[in-house]
Order: sequence, then structure tokens, then C-alpha cells
Amino acid sequence: MPRLYDVSTYRDYLRQHFESAGERSGVKSKFASAIGIKSSFLSQVLSEQAHLSLEQGERANGHLSHSVDESHLFLLMIQRDRAGSPSLKAYFDEQISKSKKKKSVRNLLKTSSEISKEARATYYSSWLFAAMHVAVTVPELQSRRALKEYFDLSSSRLNEVVDFLIRSGLVEEKKGRLMSGPFGIHLDPNSPEMPAHHIGWRLRSAECLGRGDREKDLHYSAVVSISRKDVEKVRASLMRGLGDSIGVIRDSKEEAVYAINIDLFDVAGR
Repeated sequence: MPRLYDVSTYRDYLRQHFESAGERSGVKSKFASAIGIKSSFLSQVLSEQAHLSLEQGERANGHLSHSVDESHLFLLMIQRDRAGSPSLKAYFDEQISKSKKKKSVRNLLKTSSEISKEARATYYSSWLFAAMHVAVTVPELQSRRALKEYFDLSSSRLNEVVDFLIRSGLVEEKKGRLMSGPFGIHLDPNSPEMPAHHIGWRLRSAECLGRGDREKDLHYSAVVSISRKDVEKVRASLMRGLGDSIGVIRDSKEEAVYAINIDLFDVAGR
């Protein structure tokens, strides 16, 4: 099954979906029937002679079992290809780019298998679990002794965190060497653990104020008055910068553990 986030257009995605199923599977006719079109019209869509409507795209989302994020991206792709002016196409291109970058942020720690709900609650109860989970990707930190010194922990606290990560499948220990395990963890934006995740890292940021390397660490806080229209421009700018940073992080050699916190919000809580 192709990934929607790896293609440029909804047609490319559908072509790959049908090709992966095989010509004799009947997948095209089933798809056409599910979204209320004829197979001949589907052929026109795939050959770029016609477009799916948004209503048909919505039905396609249900038939293909898309997640909420995938459904949003699929409809954006349809709207972009249906747009009648270069400026409107550019608008939807930007929205598609934002959607893909947003997914990239969420996938930083995601793998094929995930830990249980109960284990997630423990994982997000303290910043230390995520920090140590990431730390074992650094070759110099792949032992209990190295982690104890790096995070300045007591032996009991160090073993508590490491043993939990091992039990949960997030970390493996082989002959005293710690490394990433077969399980991953993914936090949905609507998850009840999300507030604890954000609060934990902001508390850690506050704890590190004045303690870290002021030349390398970056802490910035400001309250501003701004138009609601320009808030969206600032948000888009921050997301582009974050997307660029993630690209650098993914290609970077593992040498140290850093945290990134970004906040942009209405101080009145609206």
C-alpha cells in the first residue's frame, strides 16, 4: 500500500494503490462503486482527463480507511489539482506542504509497532523517559553508566527508567549495550497524554535556564500584539523553519540530546 505522504498528487497515489493490488484484483471497480462513479470515469481521472469531486474524495477517504490527517491531505490534493488559477494552486501547494511537514514532526519517534496505552501514560509522566529513549541512539551513551553520568541520576532512578524502556520494547540491552528496541511511540494531537508531554518539556526547559551553555542553548519568550491575519503568517514561518530543522536532524550524527519547544498561542486562552 503506498503512502499518501510520499506522493505528489492524488492521482499518483491512486495509480500506485491500484498497481500494488494487481490488475485482476477488481480493486478499481470496487473503488469506483464505493465512491459512486463509473469505471470509465475513473479511467479518465487516472489519465488526467477528469477530476474527482470533493464529495467523491470524501467517499474515497472512507473506502481507503484514511486517518483524519490523511483524509485532510487527500482532499487538499484534489483541491490543488482542481484549482483554476496559479495563485490558488500555490495556496493549496503551501497547505499540502504544511500538512506533510506536520506529519513529519509526529513521525520522529514512530515505528511499525507501538507500546500500550498504560505504558504511554508512564512514558509521558516525565521528560526523562523520552530523553533516555533518544539518548541510546548516541553511541557514547549506550550503557547504564554513561547515561547515569550524562543525566546526573541516582542508580535507582537510572535503573527505573531503563528497565521500563526495556520492558516496553522501546530499548534493548545486549551484553550491557543499550539500543533502540522494536517498538516505537506515537502521540496523537488529541491524546490525553499530550498536555503532560508539553508540560514536562517546558518544565525541563525552565530547570535548565542558567545551567546550560548560554552560547549554544536558545531560550526566547515574548508577548506581542498582532493581527489575526499575521498570526497565520508567523505560524507558517515557524512550521517552515521546523520542517527545515527536522531535515537537518534526520541527517545529523548522534552526539548529544537536545529538546525543541515551540509555542505560539493566544494568551487569553481563546
